Amino acid sequence: MRLAFYQAKGGFINRAIRWRTNGPFSHVELVFSDGVSFSAHAKEGVRFTSLINWAPGDWFYVAIPARYPEAAVRKWCSLQTGKRYGYWEIMRFLIPFLPPVAGEKFCSQVCTNALKHAGLWKDVDPVDVGPSELALMALQLTP
Repeated sequence: MRLAFYQAKGGFINRAIRWRTNGPFSHVELVFSDGVSFSAHAKEGVRFTSLINWAPGDWFYVAIPARYPEAAVRKWCSLQTGKRYGYWEIMRFLIPFLPPVAGEKFCSQVCTNALKHAGLWKDVDPVDVGPSELALMALQLTP
């Protein structure tokens, strides 16, 4: 299991997220050992997919140590599929004083929450974690 962080140029929203979060990444996918990935996407909401173009140079990967149970993570993820994408939640990164909206999900929020179900980052509120912050958190994990 690993995290894949999108670092390619992308569009306006990608650049706005990078600017506001002061980091190099604008999206994250949780990639399972079978190659299927999980995240929240603007066009699809919260979903699993195997259709991502993993173009070299567009993604930065961080492995999650094997001691964290992939099965528990995947089970939690399967219960989240179909939830709405968090457009309002993304606006909270641009305008931080906006209140959160229940039920809307964004990429780093669902990936952080999924890994919490494997025992990671128990004291972290996923709604406050952007893609670049999640990358820093994951890089601090020891193998």
